[in-house]
Formats: sequence, C-alpha cells, structure tokens
Amino acid sequence: MRSEGYSSWSVLRNECFYFQFPDALRPAFQRLKDRLEDPDSGVQCAAVSVICELARKNPKNYLSLAPTFFKLMTSSTNNWMLIKIIKLFGALTPLEPRLSKKLMEPLISLIHSTTAMSLLYECISTVIAGVPNHTASIQLCVSKLRLYIEDADQNLKYLGLLSLSDSRQWLAQACLASRSQ
Repeated sequence: MRSEGYSSWSVLRNECFYFQFPDALRPAFQRLKDRLEDPDSGVQCAAVSVICELARKNPKNYLSLAPTFFKLMTSSTNNWMLIKIIKLFGALTPLEPRLSKKLMEPLISLIHSTTAMSLLYECISTVIAGVPNHTASIQLCVSKLRLYIEDADQNLKYLGLLSLSDSRQWLAQACLASRSQ
C-alpha cells in the first residue's frame, strides 16, 4: 500500500541526494519526518534508515525526533528497524541525559524478550554506553553477554568480549557497589 505516492525506494533514493547536497535536506526534512508515520511499514523502515544514516554525522540535529522514534521503538516488531532506532538512541543519549531514563524500561523489556542476537547486542550496547549509572541494568547486560561469550560462533564471542571491554569501567563501579552492600 503506497501513501501519497511514496515508496520505500523513493525515500532511500533521496538519501544519496541529501549527502551530496546537504542544503536540500532542510526543505525536505518535514516530508522525511512524515514518512516515519507512514502506514506502509516499508516506507517507515526506509525513513528510519535514512535518518539514522544522516544522524551519524550530527546526531544533535535529530534530537527533536526522539519522541517519534520512541513511539516506533515501543510499537514496532521489525527487528531491523528496532536495531536502527536503538543505534540512533545510543547516539542521542549522551546529548540528552533525560532520554536514558525514558529508554530504560523498553530496552530492558527487549533484552528480556528478544531472541534475536543482533537486537540483543544493540540493546546491551546502548544500555552500557547510554545508561552507565544504572547498576541493575549493567548487571543484566553483563549476564546476557555471557550468552555471546559461551556461544560456539566466534563472531558472537568477539562481540561479547568487545562489549565486556566497553563496560569494564562500569563493571568495576558495580562490583564496588555490591561489595559495600
């Protein structure tokens, strides 16, 4: 089902144009933003993808879209789109500290419920990078990283060890906090 003549291809095609001519994004931004609420999930996914790629250069410009992305994150069942959104939130949480508190519940819910290792990894990475002071969440993430480290797949082992390395600063704080209790 196409809405207003848009297809996922046309949204994705404009991404190259926005990178080549950044000034063209400003007048087209509202239309791109509207595609996030398109009834066609393909168009939605394409818009998420384009915005996430654009946000890699300057995430601050996309902070205003956090409520829309939060709504998509809590309502979508598309793992690919969830991964993109969670990566974006990973870039936005250092810019807006209140965002990490809001994201905690849906991220923890996804960590508990997902069977997709790629989605689990992105949730863990975002919690470790964006919410380092939440000891219970860090401990949950570390326990989930055990799945990666104990897996027979060498790529998953590597990702698990990489995430543990990234979290070592907060792990030390969590260990000290649990010893003092």
